[in-house]
Amino acid sequence: MADCSIAKLILDVGNMPRSLAFYHGVLHLPLIEQQVVDGHRLARLSSGSIEIMLVEQPQEDQGDAQMRLGGMVVIFWVDDFEEMLKFVRTASTKILSLNREGNGGPRSMLVTDPDGYTLLLSERSETVH
Repeated sequence: MADCSIAKLILDVGNMPRSLAFYHGVLHLPLIEQQVVDGHRLARLSSGSIEIMLVEQPQEDQGDAQMRLGGMVVIFWVDDFEEMLKFVRTASTKILSLNREGNGGPRSMLVTDPDGYTLLLSERSETVH
């Protein structure tokens, strides 16, 4: 059986200061780090053993709601990628994107759950994508 566990929660936000005011200011989640990478504003917060990453896309990337599917992506680390891919295909789960070769990073697949939430099933990695 292919075991998996939640790695981190990524929330696609429209306004970083407003989001930080809520998550850090109101909810008091510890702020680990803020940075800008290729125009993407990132903020990492801690929520117990789960890391929450807020991501504000550059203005030119914000229009594609189909890829964002509600703005939330849950990442699951997968111990056996090929076995998990078989399970996903057997269940007729919609695969939005498949990176089976790795292409410079971990092998991963972007899928939707039955309610339309986006999940990234990935080999373990310290990178975001």
